[in-house]
Amino acid sequence: FNVPRGSIQSSPDIMQILDINKLKQAIINLFSTYATQTIPHILEESDAVLHFAKTYIHSHIGESPTASYIAEKVNMSPQYFTTYFKAKAGINFRDYLIKERCDIAKKLLLEHQLDVQEISQKLGYADVRSFIRVFKNVTNMTPTEFQKRRTT
Repeated sequence: FNVPRGSIQSSPDIMQILDINKLKQAIINLFSTYATQTIPHILEESDAVLHFAKTYIHSHIGESPTASYIAEKVNMSPQYFTTYFKAKAGINFRDYLIKERCDIAKKLLLEHQLDVQEISQKLGYADVRSFIRVFKNVTNMTPTEFQKRRTT
């Protein structure tokens, strides 16, 4: 992470302090100031990675986004990215992708404009059976059952 130059206010010259208690307090103050000014920068950077990943997933949902591809875009190894994603998002990458796909599928099913086959293709599934299986694992019902229950 990068800390802006001059962001830490001038502190007394530590080398000039002769009293051990005053030296201890000056060091504590210096570290406290440093932490206060740098932690927001660290959080902004970490949020940027997570924000990019989630935005990319949502906007490229039909292209079957992969952790490897996103990791490359954010200059991380795939292994580190998936660990990082889980730590920050509270859900692993694969489960997040499945959740997003199912949330979009639910909306599309309720609109009645597309059939299950079209929805599965739109969400990046090569096989409609895979889509139905995943949807049922998440919602405990098939897409057709979901659609019927919500419209009656």
